[in-house]
Amino acid sequence: MLLATMGGAAACGSAATTGCSQYWQSAAGQYVIENNNFRDQSECIARIGDSGFRVTISGAAAEQGSGQPAAYPEIYTGYHWGTQAGTAFPARLSSLSYARSSWSVGTARAQPDSAYDVSYDLWVNKGRQVAASGQPDGAEVMIWLTERAVPAPAPGTPTVAVDGVRYYRIEYARHERGVSWPLIIYRRVVPVTAVRDLGLLGFVADAAAQHQLSMSWYLESVEAGFEIWRGGTGLDSRSFALSAG
Repeated sequence: MLLATMGGAAACGSAATTGCSQYWQSAAGQYVIENNNFRDQSECIARIGDSGFRVTISGAAAEQGSGQPAAYPEIYTGYHWGTQAGTAFPARLSSLSYARSSWSVGTARAQPDSAYDVSYDLWVNKGRQVAASGQPDGAEVMIWLTERAVPAPAPGTPTVAVDGVRYYRIEYARHERGVSWPLIIYRRVVPVTAVRDLGLLGFVADAAAQHQLSMSWYLESVEAGFEIWRGGTGLDSRSFALSAG
């Protein structure tokens, strides 16, 4: 997914509980909730409680043939295009002994014609912190928990077990803003809408074993949200938590 282009050195707060601007943000403790509507189509999200949000309006429609979603409403922690949320990241991967997350979403009320995936997005940079206007240059690791109306993995796509759970491993080469990086997607073979204490470093270690990244690089941020290809109204991120050290 594309990163939002934001400025500022600290997490942006918003007194509003609903936002419809392209990159509306609301600070939520060590997290930030963000619209992240890269195609700038009609979209509003409402903050729910301390760490939840709901897509209340979405006219998202991905550009045909682009291979990119239209929006990624999300919650994140770490350094994200000039905004710092929390203190856990950036952190050198080799210095982390754990990074665990619990996340619960609701999809039953999504509009019927929606196409989306429910995914974590981990951004890795070769240095400690990318410039505010820059693209992370290390790697992007996505973990898809579930999806709807998106193409199935191609025949022969390899699977890998991470902490006893099987995922399809799908690799792409990405290039944006003059920077190239690998995108590694771990797509659950058996989809779920909630995880508890999901170990994120197991996915990073597998990507490192595939020579897609180095453990001497830095985990810049951890994001969790909905890659929306079409529709999306009614998608609900109910709760989110992350601990690392």
